[in-house]
Amino acid sequence: MSGSHPFRVLRAKPLWIASGVITGVLALLFAVL
Repeated sequence: MSGSHPFRVLRAKPLWIASGVITGVLALLFAVL
C-alpha cells in the first residue's frame, strides 16, 4: 500500500472514513443486539 500514488491515497481517504463510520455503526448494532 505504501507504493501507491499520493493522489490515490488522498482520493481514497473519504472511503476509509466512510468505511470506519459504517464499521462503527455495525459494531453498535451488534452490541445492542
